[in-house]
Amino acid sequence: ILLPVFQIQMVASRKMQEVQPLVKELRERYPGRDMESRTKLDQEMRQLFKQHGVKQSASLWPILIQMPVLLALFQALS
Repeated sequence: ILLPVFQIQMVASRKMQEVQPLVKELRERYPGRDMESRTKLDQEMRQLFKQHGVKQSASLWPILIQMPVLLALFQALS
């Protein structure tokens, strides 16, 4: 039952890992903590994620779906 959900999470995690070196490079390019640097960093990161097909929320949905199922299973077994 949870295998497809787990698979979606793994694919999302793999895509995020592939983009991590580029994210690190962007963070080094915009090291400032001022509002302008943060805004530019956010814009470039959104563009980078869009180019590579990475959705940050994609790795959270599977966890949110699995949690109630696993809690129900735990309660049923105890």
